[in-house]
Amino acid sequence: MEEEKKIFYGELEQIQPGDSLFDTLWNVKEGQYGEECPDFSEALKEAKGWYGENEPEVDEIYPENKVYGDIIAEDEKYALTFSSYANEFHLYNKMDEAQVKKAFLEAGYSDNGRARLPEMREIEKQAFREDFKPKWEEFFKGIQPIAEWPDTEVIRYLQYEPEKDAIAIGGVTNIGFRAEERYEVDYDFSVSENIDFALERYANDHPEVQQSEGLHR
Repeated sequence: MEEEKKIFYGELEQIQPGDSLFDTLWNVKEGQYGEECPDFSEALKEAKGWYGENEPEVDEIYPENKVYGDIIAEDEKYALTFSSYANEFHLYNKMDEAQVKKAFLEAGYSDNGRARLPEMREIEKQAFREDFKPKWEEFFKGIQPIAEWPDTEVIRYLQYEPEKDAIAIGGVTNIGFRAEERYEVDYDFSVSENIDFALERYANDHPEVQQSEGLHR
């Protein structure tokens, strides 16, 4: 049985009392409230006409169970919610996981990530891991991921560890790679820049390599 695709909701607009659209939506809601099967499709149509071309804010993407208020109308692309507690409407763009990841990548990874909710934070991280890994492999295509410091006997291997969002630096033993240090990847920077950052920190953390005149990769 095919797994049902998850739908996420990128907030396009928060519509509050005093906004030019609020009265229109409120009149639609009040005019149909109390009917046995109220139909808010006209309210959704009005909201789409005003705000439907906006881009969702990437730090305000939610899973379905975390949208603000109750979904009162939706179609294939949009959803309109109303919060009786806050007395406001919210218009959302419905997104699949691929669209969510694309939005996070386009926005960048500033301040160690933009997503607020834990569920979205994990999807955000996965997007950057999936984007970074092939770039790492391309960077080292045809060469060994080795760093060596001239005038020393220090030779270390580098390894990208997506599950830790880190570049590991260490040696190779008879049982394989053994990490000595791990440095967090900053996905706002390129593979080359992240490697330089990691090697610089490694040199600072290990006095035995500080005598080198330069770094050779």
